[in-house]
Amino acid sequence: MRRLSSSSASLAISLAALFVALGGTAVAVSQIGTAQIKNGAVTAGKLHSAAVTSDKIKPGAIGSKRIANGAVTSPKLGRAAVGTNALAGGAVTSSKLGPAAVGASALAGNAVTSSKVADGSLTAGDIAPNTFLPATGTAADSAKLGGVAPNGYLQGTGKLRSARLPLAPATGATEFLELDFGHIAGVCDAGVSGKVRFVADLPIDNLIVWTTNSGGTVDIQTSNALSAGSFFEEPHTGGLPQSVTIQAAYNDGSHEQLATAWVTNQTAGGQCVFTGQAITTL
Repeated sequence: MRRLSSSSASLAISLAALFVALGGTAVAVSQIGTAQIKNGAVTAGKLHSAAVTSDKIKPGAIGSKRIANGAVTSPKLGRAAVGTNALAGGAVTSSKLGPAAVGASALAGNAVTSSKVADGSLTAGDIAPNTFLPATGTAADSAKLGGVAPNGYLQGTGKLRSARLPLAPATGATEFLELDFGHIAGVCDAGVSGKVRFVADLPIDNLIVWTTNSGGTVDIQTSNALSAGSFFEEPHTGGLPQSVTIQAAYNDGSHEQLATAWVTNQTAGGQCVFTGQAITTL
């Protein structure tokens, strides 16, 4: 039987060891599973830069606590690495968004509703030209007003007023109904008979007074001009009910202003009682 030299024996042992080592390593690599990896062993430094893609992340795995404040900036939005199914509900809160992180392209159509806009935040520069008339603007022509000419609209602000005034006997003229360029006053004489008085506060162009007394008598009085401070008083005796309609016209220099008043006057409970209602365009 041939003997091996010492050098040949050493070589054989070395080759066997190498074979076992290589074979053993190959077997060990194929046997490494999650059970063989210690918790926390795979750190960020051990991961390849492109190793974790969206399909590697469990749905709902990334909660708000996993996102650093300000981490979500505009360059990070739109990347496909993290899908919506990987985010837990409510994970991306406002504190997680960096300054200017959400651009117009990140907003859905009609996402910004009126409730999302702060009161007083929009200026004229934010409104498209010709969207609204300026505060002092007017319509270009009557076609902008439904085809009705400007003189077809009530001039001035217009007012509606009403009042009631009881007066004791022998009481002088007392105002109770304002017409802006004139007023209505009541007078109660010693015989407890009331009289309706129109007083011109400004020069009146025209004045018409229709009076109906109890019993059916009618009286119509007119005046083409009534100077400021002067007045017209409708006669009345006996204290019976009386109805007086007064219409006055005043020109303010550019428009004719009108006022119409309806007044009743009668004796009741030992007093002269006046009630009235009026409309005026001034």
